[in-house]
Amino acid sequence: MDDNHIVGRMIAVLHKHPNEWLTFRRLSLLIEIPGCDADIIAAMAEYRPDLFALSDDRRLKLRTGVIENVARLGISNWQVPPRPELARPERFRDATAIEPRRGGCYCTVQNEEVLRHLIAGSLPDEALVYSCCWRHICRVRGLFFTRVSAETWREICQRRGYLRERENPRGF
Repeated sequence: MDDNHIVGRMIAVLHKHPNEWLTFRRLSLLIEIPGCDADIIAAMAEYRPDLFALSDDRRLKLRTGVIENVARLGISNWQVPPRPELARPERFRDATAIEPRRGGCYCTVQNEEVLRHLIAGSLPDEALVYSCCWRHICRVRGLFFTRVSAETWREICQRRGYLRERENPRGF
């Protein structure tokens, strides 16, 4: 299966359902590609966060910029853009630095470092916004569950909610 073909079909179907959260399973049925199930749809959506907004309950919709581009160009003229290169995190400059490079990913930060930031409640904002980084943080918290206080974890979760709402106030 061609990635661009699947993404193109996903865009075409989601364009017919603007601002509607479709489940991965329903979208896989609507795009009508043999062998393309809900898990493939989920993988493609996670692979292209520049095009799709994901919810925590296995639903997705188009990002506002994609809807605007398709509306401007027309669905027949719109083409799947190349996947943007994600910036890889660089190692911290020193032991006291807590933020990865601006716009960088927090996923490859060592567990011990993440744990220190969790205990101190000093995780960088980018790490709280990106889904991949949040999964890494939750995994580390699970590994060292008793070392992170419930109050600190609650504050981190509240801060994440605030940041996500601020970044995406209309829920797109």
